[in-house]
Amino acid sequence: MDKLLRCQTIFYRGLSVLVAVALLASQNQLVTLAAENVEAETAAEGDTNLAESNAEPEQGESAEGNAEAEQDESAGSNAEAGQNELLEGETEPETDDNRTGGGGAEDTQEAAEDGTLVETEEEETAVGETLITVSSESTGYGMKAAAAASVGDEFNDETYTYKVTSADEGDLQVEVTGVSTSDRITNPKIPSSVSDGEKSYTVKSIGENAFRSLRIPEGNYTAPQLQGQLTIPDSVTEIGKYAFGYCSGLTGTLTIPSGVTKIGESAFYECSGLTG
Repeated sequence: MDKLLRCQTIFYRGLSVLVAVALLASQNQLVTLAAENVEAETAAEGDTNLAESNAEPEQGESAEGNAEAEQDESAGSNAEAGQNELLEGETEPETDDNRTGGGGAEDTQEAAEDGTLVETEEEETAVGETLITVSSESTGYGMKAAAAASVGDEFNDETYTYKVTSADEGDLQVEVTGVSTSDRITNPKIPSSVSDGEKSYTVKSIGENAFRSLRIPEGNYTAPQLQGQLTIPDSVTEIGKYAFGYCSGLTGTLTIPSGVTKIGESAFYECSGLTG
């Protein structure tokens, strides 16, 4: 009996120890969980405070930027309004006196050769004791000034085309380069000088292939465009290669001016109608 009581006592004591150990372990777990919860709440509060502190400067900067933009727009509109009012106040109606400039200038109208009405404007300006008269010509498209000639410029008259070979003032020269018409040219006569409407040029040469193989329709066939007596002026000093090649319509006596110093290869090739 005593042994049984001892065994029960030992059993209950062991059970008490186990219960105590279990309770202690549970308390430790609860303490750990509580500590983790406190740390999580502390971190969350820190993030919230950081977000609020970042948002406040951004809102302040946005508000300041909007206020500055509104001030700039207001200042710009006020400045434009002031300029418009100033311009409207300074603008005066244009009159004939304002356009012509008052004194010293005189506008007249003259009829050009083609019947077009041309306005001329002359202005006298005193420089020291010398009176200088400046004359300019204008058309409906504005003032027209004489353009400086350049080597390589091209122009034409009713019959021939030309290219500038010398642009020196006092020694303007051109070369004949071809024809400007599709009609037959009877008894072709090369001019000694031509004008582009502003300047006069001396015809000094006839270019390579200038009139080579020129033909025009004639019925069901074609015929040479240059026909009859050819006249070359004394101003010409050079005739290029094949300049009149295959111009079989040329006839009569060919006279080469004494001033010609160079005649290119086959310049009159197949010009069977020429003699001399």
